[in-house]
Amino acid sequence: MAFGDSDLDVFFSDSGVPVIFGAQSTRGNLDEAGSDNDIIGLQVEDTSHVLEIGRGSLSPMPRSGDAITVDGRAFRVRKQTSVDDGGIVRIWLKVG
Repeated sequence: MAFGDSDLDVFFSDSGVPVIFGAQSTRGNLDEAGSDNDIIGLQVEDTSHVLEIGRGSLSPMPRSGDAITVDGRAFRVRKQTSVDDGGIVRIWLKVG
């Protein structure tokens, strides 16, 4: 059985967290991958926040600099890209 764009709402509703953008809401997957970086001899911990939502779940889609709330926490959009065929949008976030 093929997985298609019409299945994305079910996928995110089962496993996603609440996402609020302006007056709109949806659900998405939030990935918070941490990494340690050695910068000029200093150990710096970095956490990357990446949100995945279905294309069309928000209209218009968030753009760089926009405020968005994910799982009750405030973020700003850094950038967004499409995943594979474009059915899923990956949004890089920064705290704030």
